[in-house]
Amino acid sequence: MHLDPTTPAVFAIGVAMLLVAAGWRAAEHRRRRSVIRAALGAADADARIVAVHAAVDMGLASAARLLLPAIEQERDPLVRLEAALSITRRQWEPGTQSSVTQLRDWAVGELGAHGHEVAILGPAFTRLSDMGGPRLERPEPVTGTEP
Repeated sequence: MHLDPTTPAVFAIGVAMLLVAAGWRAAEHRRRRSVIRAALGAADADARIVAVHAAVDMGLASAARLLLPAIEQERDPLVRLEAALSITRRQWEPGTQSSVTQLRDWAVGELGAHGHEVAILGPAFTRLSDMGGPRLERPEPVTGTEP
């Protein structure tokens, strides 16, 4: 039996598959967040460090709501330092949410408390000439003269 791809049944199956995939993704995201949240409260500092890295790997926008309460209660200086380093490594991510800004501000303060100076990167921009686009022709150097 040949199905015409425009039949309502094929369309409905496609929509159902998309809904199942979206539901699975949302459930997996919730499960992952609950595992990370539990690990952030673990007694072992190494487990908390692994949880911090896992949270930051999800992206700062997703991690901010998980990490802000945990880092405010964290007393181990190594865990705090690892969290700050992980957060500052992700400066390239857009961060217009206030929770991301709070997370970055905390990381800068924490690294400052450990004696590390951090330069906050501004918004990303591109210049066409730096991206392999059109360039001005450079004149050939004249031999025997200093540049």
